Amino acid sequence: MSLATLSGDGSTNGHGKSYGILFDVEASPSASPLVIAGMGLNLDTKSETHYEIWTKAGSWQDVNSANPDYKNGFRQVSHGRITGKGSADFTEIALNDFQDVDLPAGHRQAFYVTLSDNNLVFQNYEEEGISRHNMVNEVQLGKDEVKVYYGAAVRAYPLDVADPVTDFWNNAGFLGRLWYKKHDR
Repeated sequence: MSLATLSGDGSTNGHGKSYGILFDVEASPSASPLVIAGMGLNLDTKSETHYEIWTKAGSWQDVNSANPDYKNGFRQVSHGRITGKGSADFTEIALNDFQDVDLPAGHRQAFYVTLSDNNLVFQNYEEEGISRHNMVNEVQLGKDEVKVYYGAAVRAYPLDVADPVTDFWNNAGFLGRLWYKKHDR
């Protein structure tokens, strides 16, 4: 099963580019436990680039506000080199290059997807302006058993050198495809 957060009309209205994006995925409380098994990325390049995908339980916004370390708790589930297909098509991460990520029913899982260049395409939130702290409940797209929430585009690489005040483009949505399956336990 998959969930694509990119519309099929080819429109690039409201799109931006960054080095990375932080966003959350949530399994419905009534769903069976899920496994995120892969991703396809929306890249604005047809050249080879370095990518990394990181994840942690909970939300990417779960940080100590006095000393925010947004990378704390993340573990890498995929990395390597990929050749982009341009912004009109997904650049798929090979499933054997992606470690499965368990997503229990009713839980959130944070993801940080990044490139070594600023060719990752994201979607701007286009409703009334709201702060990053209110984005926690803004669903970018959902299916019966899974939801993808708006997050923040990251305009620096790597994440630990990014300043949340100047390098985070809040209210940004992941553009790509999540491959998932029901947990077989």
